[in-house]
Amino acid sequence: MLESAKSYEFELRYSKIGYGYAYLKLGWEEEEPESLKKAVKLASQVDAALIFVGAVEGEGKDRASLRLPALQEKLIEEVLGVNKNVAVVLITGSAIVGQWIDKAPAILQAWYPGQ
Repeated sequence: MLESAKSYEFELRYSKIGYGYAYLKLGWEEEEPESLKKAVKLASQVDAALIFVGAVEGEGKDRASLRLPALQEKLIEEVLGVNKNVAVVLITGSAIVGQWIDKAPAILQAWYPGQ
């Protein structure tokens, strides 16, 4: 939670999308939300874990990076640290890179369902 009278660092990204339009996006994530801690704890107590992750992209909104959002990569790394039987399901429209790829015993590229 943000506190008043306290300084915070943030990153401002500029992206140019189709037809010369541009947009600015400002956002933040908790460093380690409670849901991440719960997921890792649960993964340590089961025989196998499925992790569903992905990145938003589409026509005129390509991703600026081939990496998943940082919080998703953290989830994958931490679950891999507590369970050897993990399948990572990628719901993306293009390639993904990450340090965790060689550690994951199974990766399924599900693409985007639909059309």
